[in-house]
Amino acid sequence: MLFKKAVKVTVAGFLSALGLTAWANAPDGVTEMGRGSASVPITRAIAVAEGYADGKATMVSRRLERGKLAYIVRVQNPYAHIDAVVDAATGTLLDSKIVARELTSEGLSI
Repeated sequence: MLFKKAVKVTVAGFLSALGLTAWANAPDGVTEMGRGSASVPITRAIAVAEGYADGKATMVSRRLERGKLAYIVRVQNPYAHIDAVVDAATGTLLDSKIVARELTSEGLSI
């Protein structure tokens, strides 16, 4: 129980540092704006994106994408920065795109 509370505080601090204080202060990770259509907490969207791109989230935003409320999660892995679009209602990955590629010792990553 104490560990779970510490994790919540850490996540809230992380989100607050990103300037997402409304999300950080909401108990379920969802703001009042769009509460009816965003049933997936932001932490779940981050987990989905990090699992897909095999990296760590560096930025999160929320907007309408293809007529649906979605989280845009930028993930950095050793080879690229990837923007993953996660449906805020279902938690499924809608789309992704490579934003920047990293230069490795073998050359530009693919």
